[in-house]
Amino acid sequence: MILWILVGVQLVAWGWFMYKGGMLSDKKFILYTLGMLLGQLATGVETYQQQSWRAFTTQAYFLTFTIFGGIQRYRQMKKNRTT
Repeated sequence: MILWILVGVQLVAWGWFMYKGGMLSDKKFILYTLGMLLGQLATGVETYQQQSWRAFTTQAYFLTFTIFGGIQRYRQMKKNRTT
C-alpha cells in the first residue's frame, strides 16, 4: 500500500509541474524532483519484487536522469546565489 501512495505522490508532482507549465522556481523544482523520486523509487521496488527486469531497467533509467536533473538544478541554484 505504501508503494501506491508514493506513486500517487509522483503523479501529484507531475500534475503540479504540468499545471505550472514547467515553470517552477528553484526551490519548487527541488520539491517536484523529490516527489518524482519517491514515486520512481516505489515503482523500482515493485518491479524488483515482481522480478520484472525490463520494467525495472526502464525505471532505473528514469530514476537516474531525474537524479541528474535535480543535481543540475541544485548546482545552478547554488551558482546563482553566489553571483
